[in-house]
Amino acid sequence: MPAAPHRTAAPYRLLVVDSERTILDLLGEVLAEEGACATLVADLPAALAALDRERFDVILADTLDRRTSAVAFDRWATLEAVKARAHTTPVLIFSAHAVAAFAEAQERGFAGFIAKPFDLDVLAETLRICAESTRRTYQRTDSTLAPT
Repeated sequence: MPAAPHRTAAPYRLLVVDSERTILDLLGEVLAEEGACATLVADLPAALAALDRERFDVILADTLDRRTSAVAFDRWATLEAVKARAHTTPVLIFSAHAVAAFAEAQERGFAGFIAKPFDLDVLAETLRICAESTRRTYQRTDSTLAPT
């Protein structure tokens, strides 16, 4: 029997960006079962609009492809645009181009890299841990800015 999903005190908020609808649908189901509140988008304009509307605990972004990019295609420019708009929210990259993308993601300062195909349990646990870490950081920052 599979283990029960891990539930945090409040649902953590994720932004998932992937041009493949099947991946978005699958991740949406898995993350909902984990108790996460996921916003699923298929392209850069939708990702940037979501980042303008709300704060996320973690962002999972595919390297997108030229059919879904609104900018002159450079997958790293697209991901950098998401990262810039995300401010301090960690951005994890996931891609089927594991070897080349992993090294470049590290060099460019992304929070992590997940190779496709991925193990759903490992992915969910990685996102949960990252989101909880982000929340602890927000809480420390918010408490130091609170009036005394």
